[in-house]
Amino acid sequence: MPGRPNYSAPALEKGLDILEYLAVQRVSRTQQEIATALDRSPNEIYRMLVCLIERGYISREDEAGGFRATLKLFLLGHQTDTVARLRAASIYPMEALADTIGQACHLSIRHGASILHLVERMPPRHICVAVGEGSLLPLVGSSSGKVLLSRMSSEAAKRYLNGDPVFTALSARRRSAFLHEIELIRAQGHLAAPSEITPHVQDIAVPVGAPDTDTSAVLAVAQILDPASAAFAANLKAVLAAAAQINRNLGISV
Repeated sequence: MPGRPNYSAPALEKGLDILEYLAVQRVSRTQQEIATALDRSPNEIYRMLVCLIERGYISREDEAGGFRATLKLFLLGHQTDTVARLRAASIYPMEALADTIGQACHLSIRHGASILHLVERMPPRHICVAVGEGSLLPLVGSSSGKVLLSRMSSEAAKRYLNGDPVFTALSARRRSAFLHEIELIRAQGHLAAPSEITPHVQDIAVPVGAPDTDTSAVLAVAQILDPASAAFAANLKAVLAAAAQINRNLGISV
């Protein structure tokens, strides 16, 4: 079949199917519900469910209850070298930033054709625009995604975008305008612009880490502020300072 791997591992694929299904469920699911969703028989997935329980990846509420994913995958993800380095370097500057400007801030990395919000810090006692750790947004169309694209060379960004279905679905005029915007961000070094995802929200997105490495990330703030106001200018200055501190923590001089 087109798109299938050259080498199959049925048991592994079955286990991954179960994990990926349960990871996005807000409530526990029974063995029958899991089997139906994966187009398999309950007996076919029983031994895999037992194995996943024994390894701590899923749990069962009771004998008659459903199954749910545990935090083991989350913990494993946070133990990877790149994620651990970025989190360690960014948490304290981001906490200070959120406290100073009274807005939530998040650190994002590229995840395939999406932006993954890796770290978020909330301000104390403030109502603000929040995204949520683990959230995925499109690389094309999000402020953080545009900043990450601007860190690629013009040729590399074009090659990537020509394979992105969201970008190729745009009209020729909009594709040209998008590429021009990426060039402007590259020249300016950051982005301060209205959000394309949330109405009435202004985004500030600043690159951190080293381009073309696994530390390349974006520190961003989404806020409801007049972009011409003194408060917005002060927040931009604070985000730039926090990004510089994260780079220093990573041992990067930019």
